[in-house]
Amino acid sequence: MSKVILQSERLPKRFDVSKSFVQKLLEMKKTEGHVEPRKQGGGMKSELDFHRIELVEMVEKYSDATLSEYCEYWGQKYNMWVSTSASVSRVTKTKFNSKKKTLRSSQGATERVQNLRLEFWEQVKAIDPENLVFLDEMGVLVGLTRTHARSRSVS
Repeated sequence: MSKVILQSERLPKRFDVSKSFVQKLLEMKKTEGHVEPRKQGGGMKSELDFHRIELVEMVEKYSDATLSEYCEYWGQKYNMWVSTSASVSRVTKTKFNSKKKTLRSSQGATERVQNLRLEFWEQVKAIDPENLVFLDEMGVLVGLTRTHARSRSVS
């Protein structure tokens, strides 16, 4: 017993830990036969963890929504208000990644589309300029276009 007491006084200084910590380890060794760390209990589950299918459907339906819009939609539809940080965590777990959107069509350079454009301009040439109406699009704000959307990750 005196050897245990002596060790419990030297060990804290040697390893720069508190005396109570060494006493807890010695007690654990005596009662459990080892000093291995206990299994972690895990964190609290979010309410969103129980609604995974609905969350995936929401992200698929509104792929270009912001996280705050997801939170607002979730609150209005399910009367369950969640924080943006909870939304980030759960949306990330759905394997939908944020991707930058292209503002031009990938089909624009194809031969088919080029031919359709030529046909269109041939038709426009036949129209009398007096019958043309031009719209001023000066009020259109291109900066309000969403630049990112979510898509399933390929893995």
